[in-house]
Amino acid sequence: MTTVHWIDQSFRMISCVVCTDEFDPAIRKSGVNIKAAVVNSLCKFAIGELELRRLVFITDRGSNMIVALRDEDHIDCAAHVLDTVLRNTLDSKNCPESIRLMIKAAKELVRYLKKTSLQNLMQKQVKQSCETCWKSTFLMLKSIDNAHGDIKKLFADHVPLQMSQVTAVDLDML
Repeated sequence: MTTVHWIDQSFRMISCVVCTDEFDPAIRKSGVNIKAAVVNSLCKFAIGELELRRLVFITDRGSNMIVALRDEDHIDCAAHVLDTVLRNTLDSKNCPESIRLMIKAAKELVRYLKKTSLQNLMQKQVKQSCETCWKSTFLMLKSIDNAHGDIKKLFADHVPLQMSQVTAVDLDML
């Protein structure tokens, strides 16, 4: 997807999706092939090599993206950088064991609620975390916190033997 962002005369940020092109699945996602696809997409809008030099690209830190845009103005996406920092922090040995265990328990709880369709009996829904969404762990924990009363009641009424899954998520830490 190619998105353009600019500041208007009133200093408001404007964003617009310019195009979405499918990357040919038969082609390797190498830097050279990505660069060719980007140039091809931009040519549809009469953006040639000269205009290309006036653009600033914002992407993740994938080595293929770095190679593809090494000759262009390029900025690392702050959301991707933050995601990398958080993932490395929460998965590292420097992260307190209690936090890692709580996040693991939260993921198992959400997976169980969705897999068994028990979530359909709840008023407030819980969200699963996703490796590619930079804030999904936060959203998952927040959704459990918001729905904790529903979850406790659900497990007490329908699944008393599984109550340990609810209590494994430390509410004070959450």
